[in-house]
Amino acid sequence: MFKKREFEGRWWWSDKPEEIRYGILRYDPEDISILETKDPRSYSFHEVVEHDEPRFQKGTMLGRDSNDHPITLLDCISYGPQSSMGLKTAIYHAHTVILGREFNNWDEVQFDGIKLDFTNLLAWLNLDSSLTKREDGVDYIGFKFPDDLIFPLHDAAEIRITATTGSRTDWTHEKTMCFTESRFFRINWPRPMSMASINEWVVQIQRFLSLMIGTPTYPRWMMGLRKDEIVMGEGENAVYRDIEVLGENHGISRAKLNKRTWEMLCSFSNIRDRMGHVIKSWFDYDKKIGPVLDLYFALIFNKHLYGSHQLLFLAQALERYHAVQMGGQREPRESFDKRLSLVSDLIGKEQFDFFKDKLNWANEKTLLHRLNELLEKRGALVKDVVADFPDFPQLVKDSRNYYTHFDPKLLAKGRVAEKTQLALLIQSMKILLEVLFLSDLGIGDAAISKAKSRRASVIHSIGGR
Repeated sequence: MFKKREFEGRWWWSDKPEEIRYGILRYDPEDISILETKDPRSYSFHEVVEHDEPRFQKGTMLGRDSNDHPITLLDCISYGPQSSMGLKTAIYHAHTVILGREFNNWDEVQFDGIKLDFTNLLAWLNLDSSLTKREDGVDYIGFKFPDDLIFPLHDAAEIRITATTGSRTDWTHEKTMCFTESRFFRINWPRPMSMASINEWVVQIQRFLSLMIGTPTYPRWMMGLRKDEIVMGEGENAVYRDIEVLGENHGISRAKLNKRTWEMLCSFSNIRDRMGHVIKSWFDYDKKIGPVLDLYFALIFNKHLYGSHQLLFLAQALERYHAVQMGGQREPRESFDKRLSLVSDLIGKEQFDFFKDKLNWANEKTLLHRLNELLEKRGALVKDVVADFPDFPQLVKDSRNYYTHFDPKLLAKGRVAEKTQLALLIQSMKILLEVLFLSDLGIGDAAISKAKSRRASVIHSIGGR
C-alpha cells in the first residue's frame, strides 16, 4: 500500500470464467487500480462496429498472476472495449485489489484478524531485541526473538505488537553481516470482520498514531488472516497464508519517514504500561467526539487546504468540542420553552411565527460564548497556547463569520485574521485541539508540553514574533 506495483496475468469476470483476457494490472496507492487487457487478432469491420460487449460493466474480476497466484479485483468497472481491425483493448478500474485468494463479492471478504504496518511505526515503538557481548576477546551479536506484546481491547478483541527478524551476509566488497528486525500490529477478533469494519479499525489506529507521532501516518501494508487459510500450526503458533489487501492510500507518497522517537509527542515507551487502556480510551473518545476528530484529521491529512478553509474546520471543531464536553444550551429546555411561550404571548402568534426559526436557536450558546467558556474552564491548560491573541475568542468568531459570509464591514474594521496572522491563528487553534485531546486521554504532561513547544517553531517558520 506504499508503492506502485504491476501484475501481469490472465483475468475474467467472476460470473464468466470462460471469457479469459490477458493484460497488466497497475496498482498505484495514490490512484485507482487500472487493469488493461489486450486481445491482438484480426477483426472484421462488422466486429469492430457491432461488438456485443456492453458499454458499462461492474462487478468482481478474478485473475492469476504470472506465478499463478490468485488475485481479486473488487468493485471493478469497465466502460467498454476500444477496438480496431487488429487489436481490442479494454480498461478496467478496480476499487480494491486482494492478493492470495479469490472472493466473488464484498460479502465474502471477511477476516478473523489482520497484520498491519504503518509509516514510522518502528520508530514510535523503539523496541530493540539485539544482544551484544564481548567474551575472551570475541564480540558476539544476536537476537533474542521477542514475545508478542498483547493488549486486550473491547469485545474480546486484542491488539498485538509482533516482531520479525532476519539476517543476511554480503560479500560484495567486504564481508558484512546484517541483522534486521521489524515490528507490526496484529489485531485479532473473536468473530470474522467485514472489510468495512476492518477499515474503520485501520482508520482509528492511523489517527491515533498520527496524533502520538505528531505527523500524518499511513498504512504501509495489510494482510488478512483467515482460519481456513492456516498453513501450519494452530492457536497462537498458527502460520497463515498471506492475503494482502491493496486499496487507495492517498498521501503515502508524501509521508514523512524516519521520524525520530524524541521528536514525537508521545512514543510507545511513554504509555507501554497502559497501552491497552489508552487504545480503549481512544476508541471510546472517537464515539464521543467523532465529528471533532473528523474535522481535525481532515485538516491534518489535507494540508493543502486554503487557510480560510482550515480556519472554518478548526472553528467548527472547537465549537463541537465545547458542545460535547461542556454542554450546548444556555438554560434547561423546559425553562427555554416557557420563555418562548412568554414571547409568543407578548408579540402575538403572527409575529412569533415570523421569528420562530431564529428564536428556536436562541438557547444555543454562540461560538464566542463557547470559546470564552472553554478558555475559562481550561485556562490553566491552554492559556499559553493562545497567548499571542489576547482577543482569541473574538478574533476566531469574527474571522469565522467573515470567511463564511464575507461581510466587508468586518474586514474594514480590521477584525479578521489575514495572511501571517491567519496562519498563526490556525496553528494556535490546531495545537489547542491537540492539547485538549492529549489531556482528555490522560496521555501525560510530557506529551502536552511537547505539543505546546511546537508553537515556538511554528511561529518562527511562519515569520511571527
